[in-house]
Amino acid sequence: MTLNEKPSIPSATHYPESELRGHTTRSLAKAIFKAEFIKTLPAQSIYMVLKTNGLESSGDLLDMISREQYGLLLDFDLWENDVLSEERFWQWIAQTDEQEDLFALEKLVNCIDLKLIALIIGKYVQTIIYDEPADQPPGPQFYTPDKGASWISINIENTDQQRLLGKLLAFIFESKPELYYQLISIPTVSTNSMLEEESYQERNKRLMGEGIPDHELGYRVNAPLSAEQFLAEYRVAVSRIEIQDVKAIEPLLYERGVIEPLSGLFEEISRGRTAEREDFEAELTLITNAAIVVQKTDFAEHEQVLTLIEQVKGALNIGLQRALAITKDSAIELYRRIGLQKLYQFGLGELKSVRVVAMRISEDQLRAASSDNEAFSIVAGARERFPRIPNFFQSDGSFEQVEGKLTAGYRAFELFEEIQLILNYINERFPQTKPS
Repeated sequence: MTLNEKPSIPSATHYPESELRGHTTRSLAKAIFKAEFIKTLPAQSIYMVLKTNGLESSGDLLDMISREQYGLLLDFDLWENDVLSEERFWQWIAQTDEQEDLFALEKLVNCIDLKLIALIIGKYVQTIIYDEPADQPPGPQFYTPDKGASWISINIENTDQQRLLGKLLAFIFESKPELYYQLISIPTVSTNSMLEEESYQERNKRLMGEGIPDHELGYRVNAPLSAEQFLAEYRVAVSRIEIQDVKAIEPLLYERGVIEPLSGLFEEISRGRTAEREDFEAELTLITNAAIVVQKTDFAEHEQVLTLIEQVKGALNIGLQRALAITKDSAIELYRRIGLQKLYQFGLGELKSVRVVAMRISEDQLRAASSDNEAFSIVAGARERFPRIPNFFQSDGSFEQVEGKLTAGYRAFELFEEIQLILNYINERFPQTKPS
């Protein structure tokens, strides 16, 4: 199927990381074990390496990093939005169990927010503490680590988790008995929801210290700009916004390729002054992390993060492409004049137009097109908070099929011409959505 009078999409060259600068997660993983600079790396870079390699294969990596880095890895991994991910909590405990000695378990206990252990104790451990030691257990399944002064019963259906928690409590008792008594007492004075909320807020403060924006800043960075708003910003801009206290996270920047005109800007920056390159990388890191925060993407969901990286670069490329078309500046001049954020926001503004048009389609129209899989897929992608384009939608407007089935999946918008094609399709397929 082909649409009439569609804009053509210019050929786009993708530049992989090797042709630009910086590390992807895989190249960084190799570099880590060839050099002694691991303790100078941002924790988020190490975390992306860990997610690529897998926690179960990262024992040597965890042995090498600092206590602060280890704690931040847990901050990235143990949360699903504002809720503790018990599944990943047990994965970290299990990872320490794979080593013959107790070094890994000791490091985890020294680095984790102890309120999370207290939360798990409160949920799965029944504790009874006596003023005088008791010779007999208070009930079945109770045991005592301290000759009857305290008795505990672990109530978890999963036998592996029960064993891991028992080992964790035994280690804490043997190595830090005062901490053991504190932990088993906390659930008597704090509810699990209180512990979780306090731990989550403290975690967010630590991540902000690593340059992860809070929601307020995240929404400011992700505020779309129309062409008129962009030009107003462009005319008054005297210099780009300086980015402070943000560490460049190379895997965020150099994962997945980039296309023209953004690839040209990447190349020119990589050949330029070190200070400018560092500022460029810091600003792009801030933009990408702001998108992760605003889109509520779980840092632990590596594929979702990689997908969002593609979308951020796509929006930035569209914004740069449009800015080049309506100003007389080159890409490097635009960057030096207004920075990346305004270009990214301009791209978001163009993508917003896709969502706005898609959201105008009435439910009656959609029901009438219920058998049209192509239309449904295109509208579904266009209606996402960060719009995407179906993989089957080709540059000439035709639909790619493999063995009679539409090519599955979605990809990021990368060019303004793709936006025009999708808008043309929606306006032709659902004519009531045309602007008046």
